[in-house]
Amino acid sequence: MKTLVTILASILLSGTLTACSFGGFQPPKPYDNWSLHNEIELYPPLEEGSFSRYLERRKKDMISCGMDFVVGESNNPKANLCLEQKGWYLEGGPVCENELMWDESLCIEWRKKHSKPDAKPWSPHPNSTYIKTVLGLEQAPMKQKKTPVKRNFFSFWN
Repeated sequence: MKTLVTILASILLSGTLTACSFGGFQPPKPYDNWSLHNEIELYPPLEEGSFSRYLERRKKDMISCGMDFVVGESNNPKANLCLEQKGWYLEGGPVCENELMWDESLCIEWRKKHSKPDAKPWSPHPNSTYIKTVLGLEQAPMKQKKTPVKRNFFSFWN
């Protein structure tokens, strides 16, 4: 019985280590990172201690807006808009033009005041088209054939 428990424990441990080494058991990557609009001027990369001050500012601003600073994102449009008012932005565009926040009532009101009339939602996911295609919400894009490039042995010297 003791041998069986030892064997099962070793199999479980090796399975866990194998799964972790292949990228398993990890939280999903954040869909987009918040950046401060003037972070280079306020926190120069070569200045000692600037990164710590930047992280402290990020933590303070996120906590004051009701956002988890460890995760760095929120499903609450009020928290996201608060962070934008403090000078933070998402690389993809305004948070209320994000497809994940598009239908929120607070974001609809925000877009009426601040967005262009022809604004379209931006996607935080790099494979959003793939996800929509799998779900049947969008037609798959046509792939273009790549024409092979003919090369000879000396072509890299040209």
